[in-house]
Amino acid sequence: MATYRLSWDEYREICEPSLPRFDSPSFWTTLLAAVMSCATGLFLSDRVQGEPVGAFFLWLSLVLFLVALWIRFRTPVRKSQGERELRSAYDTFFAGQRTFEFDREKWTLRTQFGHSEALWTGLRRATESRHTFALCVENQTVMVPKRALTEDEIELLRNIALKTGGKATPFRMSVWDYLSAEIPSFWRRHRPSPGTYLGLLTLLFLLARAITGNGRGTIWVWMLLVLCLSGLIVLLQLLHSFWKYMDKRRQAIVSWEGEFSDRGARAKTTHGDVFFAWAEFEKFRETRRCFLLYFESDRYHLLAKKCLTGDQEAALRQLLEANLSRA
Repeated sequence: MATYRLSWDEYREICEPSLPRFDSPSFWTTLLAAVMSCATGLFLSDRVQGEPVGAFFLWLSLVLFLVALWIRFRTPVRKSQGERELRSAYDTFFAGQRTFEFDREKWTLRTQFGHSEALWTGLRRATESRHTFALCVENQTVMVPKRALTEDEIELLRNIALKTGGKATPFRMSVWDYLSAEIPSFWRRHRPSPGTYLGLLTLLFLLARAITGNGRGTIWVWMLLVLCLSGLIVLLQLLHSFWKYMDKRRQAIVSWEGEFSDRGARAKTTHGDVFFAWAEFEKFRETRRCFLLYFESDRYHLLAKKCLTGDQEAALRQLLEANLSRA
């Protein structure tokens, strides 16, 4: 049995990944799009006299510059707000004295609000950070500092909450693995409507007419503009996804050890150890290069097939099909 008061630093250590971070991929992609729009506007202003198309792209570049600045400077404001919300939750629910005890069947927590019990079979998520354990069941999260436990209790809690019983497999996500998964996932999440396509094609046709002076060759200029715009969109998408991968690499979350069993999935990184019951995932998708385990439509865990043997890949596929639906 452990009696303790959870400190603010121990609480923040577990919750810190949920705080807003500077979205550098979106910032640099928007800034690059603004520079391209500005260059296009200057070129058209010189090439097409008496038409507003050049001014349109110059105004568009200004809007994109403002969006980039908003992305850059909103992070400290959002992070400060997130810190205040975390502090409020800590003071309200986690600051008081509490008693935690557990065995191989369940755990028991006593706080100033009362007494609660939870079976280990209902565990949805467990996290081990440097100083703290966090255990999550339906509608409840328990945080236990390691300083309140003995070495034997720490090892027992780790075995019960985190270990799945599966064999640990090292995984590493390469940039090609990430690009092959992220780009199709992005367009599945943000599929343009037919009206969007029609509007863009109409805008490009009007631009082609302005460039040719309503003369011959409008259709060829229009086709060239469509190809150029498509190429720019693909380029910006590739750069944005590449910068997202480099951001993950700077955070040291492109390599980990994974375990899988009927209980769920476990991932161990340099930042900590986390277990997810299968109920935490919505679905999975299989591609030629990897398995994608979706928490939400825009959040997924990538498992590169190159890190698995043929037997391991078949066993993992069977396990996923038994516990999750295919996307």
